[in-house]
Amino acid sequence: MKDVSLIIFDCDGTLVDTESLTAHLMTEMLQGFGIDINLEECTSRFIGTKFSDVAAYVQSHGISIDPEEFETDYRDRCKVLFKEQLKPIPGVISMLENLNVPFCIASNGPKEKMEITLEAAGLHSYFPREHIFSAYDIKRWKPEPDLFNLASKRMREPARNCMVVEDTIHGVKAALSAQMQVAGVNIKHQENEIKNMGVATYYNIEKLSIDLQSHGLLR
Repeated sequence: MKDVSLIIFDCDGTLVDTESLTAHLMTEMLQGFGIDINLEECTSRFIGTKFSDVAAYVQSHGISIDPEEFETDYRDRCKVLFKEQLKPIPGVISMLENLNVPFCIASNGPKEKMEITLEAAGLHSYFPREHIFSAYDIKRWKPEPDLFNLASKRMREPARNCMVVEDTIHGVKAALSAQMQVAGVNIKHQENEIKNMGVATYYNIEKLSIDLQSHGLLR
């Protein structure tokens, strides 16, 4: 962590605990099409990807769907789950309240979804709308670096002074391609591959917070 002046957070799995909920839902929906897939494979295959990859996967099994209707159905079901069950990742609120540098969100998810999840998890007050960046707004998704480049530009901080906090390999690759510093947190898949990229990984937000504090980024 060198000369960090902006922290860019991923949303799902990093700030809010959506991924266990969405993975179960997606597995259920894919199985409903008659696709033989379990929770572990579904999570590994689609975590951190764009939704069009899921639709393409369904179509690759010879199943005719309207991708937009499929995504709308999925998003509607997610809204219900989030309002009923969503919680922030443990340690996130304390970290956000005590950061000494500006921060924002850059996610592959739609902005509307992020606003719903942040509201449901009690985090909306920490992120004004102008500090929430969605890949849907520019039609470029991680692992491409464009989303992080956008966040850096809009937040008026050079890439070299940005640190990205991510929980997936797609996000890590995007951050490295944008020539930003990266911290991997709550990594559930491909942790060894991420470590081999020279990225520091942390078991949870609390461990990351300790390191942030030691570098003067957290009160």
